[in-house]
Formats: sequence, structure tokens, C-alpha cells
Amino acid sequence: MKPKVKRVQAIIKDYASIISTDGNVNDNELKEWLLLDDEIENKSTKNIEKLINEIKKSAGYLDRMELSSQRMSLYKQGLTDNEIADIQEVTPMAIYYWRKIRGLKSNYVKKRGRKKSDWGKHTDKKSRMSR
Repeated sequence: MKPKVKRVQAIIKDYASIISTDGNVNDNELKEWLLLDDEIENKSTKNIEKLINEIKKSAGYLDRMELSSQRMSLYKQGLTDNEIADIQEVTPMAIYYWRKIRGLKSNYVKKRGRKKSDWGKHTDKKSRMSR
């Protein structure tokens, strides 16, 4: 393998690692980073776009977009962070951060058997005790 090819593969691996960790890097940010990188010799638009696609593919970026879409669907169904984490085989903290970044409230229900929307509907003591 040519040294130039090895260097490009190392660059792709490095940037893939960065966006895998951050996850909030868009194409324009990545393009800016690549244009500023001294190790990249060919900074033509075509080459930069090719590098961006290779980096995203290497990072599994497209798969994460599908996961995020599935995550939102599960969230909208009312699943808790723990339930979503179990389905997606990630930690509940990963779901928590994903939700916080998007300004979404928790679906966790403190009182068993009742949705948050039902809280306060049964205000008399008799109806609460009959449950």
C-alpha cells in the first residue's frame, strides 16, 4: 500500500472517530475541518466531498441517523429512557443525552399505572384510595 493511501486512510479513521464521539458534526463543519487540515494535499471540492462520504461511512454515521429516527419513534410512543436503551442496546445515559440535546422531556412516570397526563385528574381522597 502506498504511503499516500495509508495517510488518507489514517485521516479518515481520525475524523470518523471524532464524529462517532461527537455525533453533532454536519457536513459543512467537517468540510471546514478538512480544508484546514495540513495533511490533506488535494483540497478540491470533489476530493473533500469524497473524504466526507468516506468518513461518514467509516463512522457508521448513516446507521446512527437510522438509530436516531427509531429512537424518536420509540420516544413518541411513550417509552422511557431505560426501555429505549434496552431496545437499542445502548446505555440509558446515551438516551438521556440524546433527549436533552433535543429538549425532550422524560417519559418516565413517577406514579405506577398512570400517565403524566392523568396526574391531578383524581383530586378527591376517596377516588385515590380506591385505586
